[in-house]
Amino acid sequence: MGFIADEQTLCDLDMLDSYNSASNFSFFNQVKTKGGEKILREMFAKPLSGEREISARSDLLKHIQKMDLEFPVDPQKLVLAEDFLHGLQRKTWLGSVVQVCRIEYSRMIRHQEFDLFLDGLQVTMTILREVDDFFEVVLDKGSGKSYEAGMRQFREYYHSVRFRKVSLAVGKNNISTGMLIEAEVLIGRRFHEHFLSLLDLLYQFDVWIAVGRVAKMNGLNHASCLSRAENKLEIRNLRYPGLKDAVGNDILLDRQKNVLFLTGDPMAGKTTLMRSVGVAVYLAHMGFPVAAAAMTFSVLDGVFSVMDLPGGSKEEIGQFDLEVRRVKVAARAVAASKHLLVLFDELFKSTNIEDAFEATVAVTDAFADYRASLFIIATHIPGVAYELAGRLENLRFARLRTITAEHFLGYTYRLGRGISQERHGMKIIDTEGILDILGGGIFSRGDERLPSDQAG
Repeated sequence: MGFIADEQTLCDLDMLDSYNSASNFSFFNQVKTKGGEKILREMFAKPLSGEREISARSDLLKHIQKMDLEFPVDPQKLVLAEDFLHGLQRKTWLGSVVQVCRIEYSRMIRHQEFDLFLDGLQVTMTILREVDDFFEVVLDKGSGKSYEAGMRQFREYYHSVRFRKVSLAVGKNNISTGMLIEAEVLIGRRFHEHFLSLLDLLYQFDVWIAVGRVAKMNGLNHASCLSRAENKLEIRNLRYPGLKDAVGNDILLDRQKNVLFLTGDPMAGKTTLMRSVGVAVYLAHMGFPVAAAAMTFSVLDGVFSVMDLPGGSKEEIGQFDLEVRRVKVAARAVAASKHLLVLFDELFKSTNIEDAFEATVAVTDAFADYRASLFIIATHIPGVAYELAGRLENLRFARLRTITAEHFLGYTYRLGRGISQERHGMKIIDTEGILDILGGGIFSRGDERLPSDQAG
């Protein structure tokens, strides 16, 4: 079974939305070809679920990044070559001869079909020459990667005597009928499937090179993968990908302390921190680099979040009911012995504070028993943390602090140990001058006040 992340979690983490320039897919989408974009989208849609395959892809991407390659061909010309190859497939030698007869006839009557065929053939041969040069460079820096066998096979075909003759002849506008037949036979029949596989390899290199470029430009690093049995997540200097001047934080969850209970003011950065962890875990399971100085993680079955639930519903149920249903889905997954990362941001915030307090304590207490999963739970109700501290030994408490002065409130976004006791709601209201607006705008106008019998 593959890595689990449902639609709501993908939305919470901004993973896949290609129309959103702030999504993580868009962040990595620096590819040059449509084929490369398709492969990248498939990678994002299907993270890996095995330690060996995750490590293999990570090693491959690190190797490509170290080589510092540039994509070897013009993307627009590559589209023309691909269209030419797809239209050239012939099942028999006779089919190739018939096609060349058509082309020759169009040359005789000066029809554009001959010019289009020759242009496609010349562009394709140019692309193949550039690919051959590129493969030579890659193989010279080789390290036994799986793609090298395909590269050597292509170069064997390309440097064969028959193919070299065609390559030299294609550069001439007065190419002979015999050479047209030879080109048709070689490209349209004998090597056709291999050349289509070559296109797939080029698109993969497009993705690999793009990922390496993004990693280099943004200071991303590859994570180290452990087995599920280790049940550990350790990240040093974690940031959110693409967030400029982001403050880095360290995260540690393991079997002994598998719940991180996070407190802090609204706007202190709890949601961004939780998203950063979720994104890093997701990318690491793709074998991709993460926005951290270092990361070690055990393979998980998936990531699940309760964060930004959509308002409203076709079933016309309340927001609290939506939260409860969402938590219920998480409970079923965890109870089924899944190894998950679960992110709960401000549980039950749509109900009153007494209910939210009691429900958050009860749900956290129940989830914490499942040591195979890792949890990050955030709240701005400090009393919940103090209540849980006396009950559970496997909770690690952390807080995001704020800086206050007489007329100033600032956020450090820096994670520290302990439970936040800061209460700055009234400070924010005072800083914004809301009470001054109401006092100056209404209560100073004594002659316009409502009579006491209308005030209610």
